[in-house]
Amino acid sequence: MLGEEYPAAVVKEGTRMVLAVETRFTRQYQVPESEMGTAKFGAWDISRFMDGSASMTAEQLRREWPTWTEWERVEFCQSSVWLHKQIDYPEMLRFIMQHGAPRNWSATAGSIAVTLPAEEAFRFLEGALGASEVGNCSNIIQAIAITKHPDAEAILRKHLEAVWQQPELRKENDRVNLIAFEAKTCIDSLIALGVSPGEFEDKVRKLSQQKRVDPHL
Repeated sequence: MLGEEYPAAVVKEGTRMVLAVETRFTRQYQVPESEMGTAKFGAWDISRFMDGSASMTAEQLRREWPTWTEWERVEFCQSSVWLHKQIDYPEMLRFIMQHGAPRNWSATAGSIAVTLPAEEAFRFLEGALGASEVGNCSNIIQAIAITKHPDAEAILRKHLEAVWQQPELRKENDRVNLIAFEAKTCIDSLIALGVSPGEFEDKVRKLSQQKRVDPHL
C-alpha cells in the first residue's frame, strides 16, 4: 500500500515522499524539495502503530501519560486509531476521555464514536464540544453525527447557530477559515443525520462565496 521503499519512502497517489522525521509514534514523509513545485501533496504523517514498529498498552498509557509533553500526547492520540484491534483500546480511550485535553479529544473523537457504546460516546462528545473552542471542533462534530444518538441533531443545530454568530465566520485570508469550515462540517453532519439539504441552502451559498473554507478544495 505504501510502496516498495517503505519505510525510507512512500508513494501516495503517484507522489513519492521521503522520510523526513521519525518519532516514537509517527513517521512524517515529505516531497523532496526539488519536486515540491509539481507535487500534489506536501507532507504525510503515518502512524507507526500501523506496521507494528511502535506499541502501547493501556497499562503503559496510564504509567507514561503524566511524563509526556503536550505534543507527545497529541501525537499519540492522532496515531492511536491503529490500535483499534487491541482488546484494551476502549480502556485507552476512556483514559484519554478522563485525563486528556480538548486537542486529545479532537484527535480521538472518531475512535470514541465507533468504539464505545453510543450513549457513553455521545455524552462524552457532547461535553467535549462544549469545552472546546469554536474553530477546533470539526472532528468532534463529525463524531457526534457518527453516534446517531437521538439528541445528536439538536446538539449540532445549536452549535451551528453559535458558529454562525462568530464575527470571524466571514473573514477571508490566505489560510483556511476554521470557523467557516466548522460551519460546513456542522451542515455536512446534519445532512448525514437525515436533515434535508435544502434547509441549509442559504448558509451553503454564503459559505461558497469564501475562498478558503475547505482545506481539501
